[in-house]
Amino acid sequence: MALPWFAAAWLIGVAGASELRFLSWQWIILGAAAATAAYGVRQDRLAGRVFLSLAFLFLGAARAQIAEESRVAATVARYIGQAASVDLNGIVSTTAVTWGEGDHFDLRSRWISPGGGSTAEAVSGIVLVIADPGESVRRGETIVARGRLRLPVGQERTGHSAVLETVSIQSLAAPLRSSPTSILDAARQRMIERLDRVLPAGEASLVAGVLLGADEAMPEEVRSAFRATGTAHILAVSGFNVTIVAAASLAAFGALLGARRGAVAAGAAILVYTLLTGAEAPVVRAAIMTGIVLLGARRGRQSAALASLAAAAILMTFWDPGAVEDVGFQLSFLATLGLVVAGRPLQEALRRWADGAIRNDGVRSVVIPLGEVVLITFVAQTATLPLSAYVFHQLPMTSLLANALILPAQPPLMATGAVAALGALADVSLGSAMAWLAWPFAAYTIRVAELFARLPGATLQLPAFGSGHLILVYAALAGISFAARVPKLRSAARTGVRLGGPVWLMAMAALTTLAWKAALDRPDGRLHLTALPGGDVLIETPGGRFVAMSRARGQVGLRAELDQHLPRTQPVLDWLILAHPEASPEAALVDMGKYAPQNTLLLQGAGSITEGWQMDSLSVTEIVKATAGTTLDLGDGARLEVTDPAEGRLTVVISAGSATVALVDYDDSGRLTSLARRGPGPVAVVLLGEARRVARALDADWGAWKPAVIIACPIPGEPFPEAQQAERVANVLATPLDGWVELTTDGEDLTIRVER
Repeated sequence: MALPWFAAAWLIGVAGASELRFLSWQWIILGAAAATAAYGVRQDRLAGRVFLSLAFLFLGAARAQIAEESRVAATVARYIGQAASVDLNGIVSTTAVTWGEGDHFDLRSRWISPGGGSTAEAVSGIVLVIADPGESVRRGETIVARGRLRLPVGQERTGHSAVLETVSIQSLAAPLRSSPTSILDAARQRMIERLDRVLPAGEASLVAGVLLGADEAMPEEVRSAFRATGTAHILAVSGFNVTIVAAASLAAFGALLGARRGAVAAGAAILVYTLLTGAEAPVVRAAIMTGIVLLGARRGRQSAALASLAAAAILMTFWDPGAVEDVGFQLSFLATLGLVVAGRPLQEALRRWADGAIRNDGVRSVVIPLGEVVLITFVAQTATLPLSAYVFHQLPMTSLLANALILPAQPPLMATGAVAALGALADVSLGSAMAWLAWPFAAYTIRVAELFARLPGATLQLPAFGSGHLILVYAALAGISFAARVPKLRSAARTGVRLGGPVWLMAMAALTTLAWKAALDRPDGRLHLTALPGGDVLIETPGGRFVAMSRARGQVGLRAELDQHLPRTQPVLDWLILAHPEASPEAALVDMGKYAPQNTLLLQGAGSITEGWQMDSLSVTEIVKATAGTTLDLGDGARLEVTDPAEGRLTVVISAGSATVALVDYDDSGRLTSLARRGPGPVAVVLLGEARRVARALDADWGAWKPAVIIACPIPGEPFPEAQQAERVANVLATPLDGWVELTTDGEDLTIRVER
């Protein structure tokens, strides 16, 4: 079975083509040479496969390079940087998707007017448009979008020749009503509107998300619960969802109709699901992949399914080489690979156990499907969790159990939700009656997510880790999968399980959890600064010590934030900086509870200590009234310095190597121009204090600083306006809009991570 190896070589070539920067014709020559060598040594089977693998690698790189050359050669890219604003005429080619604080969609460009002038010039290329939320655009619609044209970066480079950040959008022509996409989009939008009328807001958005991938109206607290429990994948249709739906359908229909008819029925279910979601490109890719795997599974052999998955990966990346960089494609591929490699053996083992342990046919018919759903969840989670943690820097500690409880409700939720949506599409009264069938499953799903999200440590925030660690984790999983196929090792494992029983499993789970937490909680040698939504700041030193800075009068909110951001294995706060003029040290330590600092409480413009207060009762060794020049050594060359101790004009500078971060309480005096830039490294500014003053500070003259990022971190209590990006600042973030914002630096580079 050589095709999986050829597919692996092809994917490596597609992914790695940009690293060597050969031209496409050079890759083609290398591929032809490798194919010729394979033909020359065809008598030697091993050598022939090695050269054929090299041929696939070189040709994969050639295909990726051809796509990159076409993307860069698109004429729309020539206008990047030529004007502050352009008018771009084009046809919307994808449905708008809400991402962060904007709506994203692809535009097939046709004409451009640089500088917003009247002269239009023909252009070509796909442009990623980032528009304000709520902009109503439809696939196939002709529009003119005005905004700033820039180069695509990161994931934006996948097929895009440019990115347009819009200030306005004007519709020129509606899509053709008779086109298939228009019919699908109209039906989809009408179903969403009708679901909102027959179900409560949370349940309606959940049904719309599961069925159609449209969860934009979901309340934020409900969405946060799904994110915290690792179950957010059910809200937006993705390759991961399609894989889970396909596997569950195959298991259910296979038990009812048999293997061959079950595979056909599962394929039909995937087709219906794809059409209901609007047949977006990521879903179509996942449906094709899963469909090919099902065709292989009809032959009843795991090798056929694995070869089918390899063929699907080659075909999809040949059509769109940029798919290999898409996280959705990667998660979908890994989830499907895990189900192909481990899903069938585990399902067969479950059936053998149920046949021997459960005598009652009725009970067995219920236990087996439920057990298969749990196994499918476990396999898919295991296959995708390392990559998800690497990309999103989060580890949902309750993910496996939450998914095991939620996923069994999804097939009936999808079935009853589809009935309710179709009924509401025909008549609202009929839809209201049908909605009673879907409501219990939707309400159950939401309540389970909310319950697990409220548990302490539901989500573990991870530091960034290198790709080498990710490779080691997947190498270990591959080793375990290989060992399970060696009869002697498999027999030894079974004997150990029989002898130890649940004790072994509990011990392994405990050791694994402790090992993960110990590894994740280790200091990574970098300085971390997190601006919290409560107006406070948490600093982690390179050596793993913690400093909290509070600008609020009380510290109850800070304590709640520390519950989420301090490591569970070492929940210790080393320093607390009080910056509010009326903050009370004794009240602060009471509010902080278990997080009361054990070393030094540094006061900055804060209230005085109550006369007769006994510090020893709270185990505080020292309280220091800061003055200009007061410093804290944070270790490994990092330091914190107070540069202005006056009330209302607080400035604290944190430095690590050539990187500096200034924490500023702006007082409208224009004193920012007097602050000297600290070294040649990237500079970040965190604005603290009341919301109105923080908002005004965004319009200040940052001349001498020119920071890489400004973070607005106001105290809650006043409405905070939408942050406008300052003209001379690369990025502006605000905790009321983006959630917590984390800055990380090793002394040279500065990286930024946000909650939303």
